[in-house]
Amino acid sequence: MRDRTLERFGTAASLGETQWVQRYVQVRKHWLATHSNPLLHRTVYRMESFEDLMAQDKWGLELPLVVRGVRIHEAVLVGDPVRIWAEEEPERFLRLQTPYLRGDDVRRLQEALAAKGYTVTVDGIFGPQTHRAVVAFQKASGHLKVDGIVGPATRARLDLTS
Repeated sequence: MRDRTLERFGTAASLGETQWVQRYVQVRKHWLATHSNPLLHRTVYRMESFEDLMAQDKWGLELPLVVRGVRIHEAVLVGDPVRIWAEEEPERFLRLQTPYLRGDDVRRLQEALAAKGYTVTVDGIFGPQTHRAVVAFQKASGHLKVDGIVGPATRARLDLTS
């Protein structure tokens, strides 16, 4: 990212340190948002947090800071660490099991598979037909583990991430 920023905007000496750092964050944010690995798209919020801090003139990271709605102050840093994730609520792994999984998340999966041309009944029930479609999709992707389980990587490839 440093080299891309230098190539596109110049050095910190020519721009000034503050503007160069802003450009660096801009370049990194764009790289994350447009990367071929869709899982990286979910981390853009980190660069947005830096942009917010810069807009608040928090260059020295003086406390307290507010990052993604979490107030960070000295007492928080002394205690247990603050954890902030890209995903608000973990999604369940979808797979063939008995009894069959049912729900809106299964329906969204089936709709995504059908939109990509896979034969699947959109009924919100993860049965053998949905399992076969998931396995076929994973094989065709060339980048996924072929296990019939819909976790974060398969979800991202199907554009099912929130």
